[in-house]
Formats: sequence, C-alpha cells, structure tokens
Amino acid sequence: MDDADAAIQAGGRRVAAGRAAHWARSGLRLYRRQPGAWLACSATLCSVLALAAAVPLPFLPALHVLTPALSAGLVLACSAVEAGGRAHPLQIFEGIRRASGPLLALGVFALLADLLAQAAVAACLGSWQGASAVGGISKVALSLRVVFCAPALLALWFAPALVLLNRLSAPAALRASLLAGVRSPLAVGLHAAWALGLVALAAAPSWLRTPTGAALPFAPVWTTVLMSAVTPWLAGSVYAASRDIFGRPARPSRPSLRS
Repeated sequence: MDDADAAIQAGGRRVAAGRAAHWARSGLRLYRRQPGAWLACSATLCSVLALAAAVPLPFLPALHVLTPALSAGLVLACSAVEAGGRAHPLQIFEGIRRASGPLLALGVFALLADLLAQAAVAACLGSWQGASAVGGISKVALSLRVVFCAPALLALWFAPALVLLNRLSAPAALRASLLAGVRSPLAVGLHAAWALGLVALAAAPSWLRTPTGAALPFAPVWTTVLMSAVTPWLAGSVYAASRDIFGRPARPSRPSLRS
C-alpha cells in the first residue's frame, strides 16, 4: 500500500468548513454544463427507485439495496462530464456493471443499518408502531431514526465514489467515508445538512397537507419531479467533495477492488 492509498483509507485529508460551500458550487457547475442530460439521468434513477419501492419484498427492501449501486452511476456521469464527455441515462446502471458486488454490499449495509435504527427507535418508544407511524409520535420516531442512522449515513456518504473511482472494497470504503467525517466534521456535516435539507424540500409535496388535512393533489408526481431536479446537483457536490478529500485516482475508468 503506497502513501496515497494509506491516506485514502485513513479518511483522506482534513478540509476546512468552508469547503462545503465550494462543493455545492462545484456540483451546480457540473449540473449547468448539461442540464438536459442530467435531468434524463436523474429521472431514470428516480423512476427505477420508485418502482423498487413499490415491489413487495418484506425481507429485502429493494430500495435500500439498490440506492447506493444506482447512485454510483451518477458518480461515473460526474466523472465523464468533468472530463468533457456527456452524461446519459444508461450510466445509472454502469456502476452495477463494473462493481456490482461491493456496491450491492453497501446497499445491504444500508438496509441493516436502517433495520437496527428502527429497532432502536422501537426500544426507545416502546413499540414498533412508534417507529413506523406517520403522525403524532411519529415525528419523535423519525427524529430518533435519523439520529440512529447518522453514523451509517456518514459511512455511506462517499462510499459509492470510493468503490468506483478509488477502487476500494465495500468495508474499506465505508471505513474511509466514516473517517472522512471524523477528520473534517464541520465540512462534511455542513455538506450533509445542506444535502438533506435540499432533499427534504424536494420531498415537501409528499408530507404537506391541505387545510382540510388531505394530501396535495399529484403529490407523488411533484415529489418525483422535484427530486429529479435536485439529484444531479447533489450528486455533483458529493463527487466534488470526494475528489477534494480523497484526491483524483490515476485511472478511474476500471475499478480493481482492494481491501
């Protein structure tokens, strides 16, 4: 293992809190280069995830397992656009083609982390209904669930990019991503807070209610449209952050996994 590899697996370089704003601006610049192509990519991603969420798989929710693998395709699209190429919808599936094993392993990790978070919330509130309800006590449950998921979210933040571009195995990528948050807590924390806030705003039609308490008309459609609009910006910012913290790999096109 050379010095660059050791630095990556140790969590990359420390960065100042102000880098979070730079990452957001960098993501927006990538988005503005090819807005139409990016919208096609994100619409494909959101459509596939929406279909996965609708599949009744009680013991293996497809949404958790597929999200890191499919979002990794956006990492490759960011790399292509930065190099002067074009983003296209089929790149969403390129990550699975190149590194299906470690990327799906990240998805399994995400699933297990969420199940453990639900169990912890249930233990705190005294019932599984409290962990999954959507009204009343559910606000407390949701807040606790986010808190319990925070370490796993931090471990997953850069993991898909590290698997594809820095050629790490799934456990090494999770560890490096987690350590990056520990080494640069303000920068990564501010970036995560901005990204999650943007996602919450995009998802607003799904939780807003009319004065009579009814759901907004066509709420799922509006949510999908808004999520498709902000996803390229988010992906570009995560890509920029990963390059800033972990550096640019010498040959990013073909991952050769190492532990």
